[in-house]
Amino acid sequence: MTANTMIRNYRAYSAADRYIIGYLDNHNVYMVETDKIMPRFLHMEKASQKNGGGYSLRLRITKDRKQELKNQNPVCLGSEMILKSTLYNRGEMFEKAVTEYLGQTWTKDNKPFYKGGDIETKDHSYQVKFDGATVTTESVLKRARQELKSS
Repeated sequence: MTANTMIRNYRAYSAADRYIIGYLDNHNVYMVETDKIMPRFLHMEKASQKNGGGYSLRLRITKDRKQELKNQNPVCLGSEMILKSTLYNRGEMFEKAVTEYLGQTWTKDNKPFYKGGDIETKDHSYQVKFDGATVTTESVLKRARQELKSS
């Protein structure tokens, strides 16, 4: 599968209508809300054997992309310390911070992106991704196609 095909399928199958992406800058955590994750932020990489081998799409926010995000009125959620945890990874802690920023209580879930957003509000279903996150993999896209076709 090519990167363009993976991006197109991800967008087609996604149950979210908005996205919140996060990044670190000067030891602070920022979030930006957007209607889609632009392809220039996504990189196709070889997935680990633990994750099925194949390829994955990862969110990679370069220095130039950070500058681009700074022009979109990012919200500072706090210092990088909010990402520290012995139980959860940085992406999960970012999702927790965003959820609490939106006035909700965070609970960890493993719902696939094609079945619902990470955060549901009365207005939007959000997919939340932090810099370096795996957005999707070839195997997940294949599973989404099969499950959505049969429903």
